[in-house]
Amino acid sequence: MFPVLDVVAFVCINDRKVLVVKSYNKDRFYFTGGKRSEGETDIQAIYREVKEEVNAEIDLFSLNHLMTFEAEAHGHANGQLVKMVCYTGKLKTKALINSEISELKWIKAQDLEICASATQIVIKNLKEMNLID
Repeated sequence: MFPVLDVVAFVCINDRKVLVVKSYNKDRFYFTGGKRSEGETDIQAIYREVKEEVNAEIDLFSLNHLMTFEAEAHGHANGQLVKMVCYTGKLKTKALINSEISELKWIKAQDLEICASATQIVIKNLKEMNLID
């Protein structure tokens, strides 16, 4: 049994599309985010990860908790779970590819097959909530 991977995710919606990114050597897209550094809050981790991954700043006043859930972690050993704490919010600056990211896209629900399984769960929920097309 593996310890659950505990991560935060920034779910950025604009024009009824959601931002996803792909890291080098990965085969699927994910939300911007990742593991917290020692002593970081969710908000601090999201702010840092967004800056590192897409060189953008978040409007901290726009952040809202969206959902928290566990799912199988893509690209890890069978049975490895990820706990994803998701926040929605707005960017103050444009998202750009940075050193950690090979590609970024604004996608609709119909594009979810390019995403990791946990990301797909959130995208399906966003569609059900009528937040994305």
